[in-house]
Amino acid sequence: MARQPRFQEYLQALNHPCANYAKRLYRLRACLANSSSSRLTIDASPMYVEWPLTPITLRAISTQSKVIVMLRDPLARIESLYVHRTITEHLWTQEPIDSVYDSFFNTGRKSPEVLICLHRLRRCRNDTRCMEDGWRDLVTAGYMNDYTMQLFATGLYRYILAPWRRHYFQRNRVLIIDSHAYYASRTAVMEQVIAFLYGRAMTEAERKLAEGAEVKLMSQHTVVEGQPRPAWVLSHDRMTRLKAFLKEHVLDGMYEMLQELRNEGAWVVGFDKPPWPWAV
Repeated sequence: MARQPRFQEYLQALNHPCANYAKRLYRLRACLANSSSSRLTIDASPMYVEWPLTPITLRAISTQSKVIVMLRDPLARIESLYVHRTITEHLWTQEPIDSVYDSFFNTGRKSPEVLICLHRLRRCRNDTRCMEDGWRDLVTAGYMNDYTMQLFATGLYRYILAPWRRHYFQRNRVLIIDSHAYYASRTAVMEQVIAFLYGRAMTEAERKLAEGAEVKLMSQHTVVEGQPRPAWVLSHDRMTRLKAFLKEHVLDGMYEMLQELRNEGAWVVGFDKPPWPWAV
């Protein structure tokens, strides 16, 4: 983030007027506060949202940023991320997702620290401070140490959002979207996004863009009897165990948490019913 050279490189690549101030946090904060409101910087990377210190660092840089979080069915996200990293980073080219799953859960079972953290997180209910502490300790215990662990751990949305809720989320400055609502009605969701970001209605040009753009929903893969199961599809027994794990650590208490966020002034789009078919 701000203290890292790559953050300065990122701002320079954007031609951002505050790029030269990135080495000094107080100067960067002052520059961002005084920068023209017509100059917007958008970072669309989801790869550091799960790190517990990120919202604290962002708060030190700017307290006025708005945050949009789209939550996807964690099962579809795991499958998609497996395929993505196999293609783009040549990971697991000889290792089916069943094997990656086994490595993830065996690592967790063999670590007393991980087991203690997961047990404590289960008892947190929706206590934000408890979930933040538990998630931080879980990450410290090595739960995010490599791509194999990250493939499954980054779907633990309730715990991941806890540090953001405690340290950064502010009234009217966080929007949480159910990805199924976006897939079902892109234009209606984008109307909410425009209102959230700019406080205005969608223009005709924006509406045409939203209506005309293709929405790519991850296709549902079926396993044909007698045919080899694709490498990215979990076997039935592992899928059953993974669903039970996600139900315990993601779904239980999730809708209560989203309602609490609404009451705290967050914008929440979707989630008026269970968003993921397997969770019903």
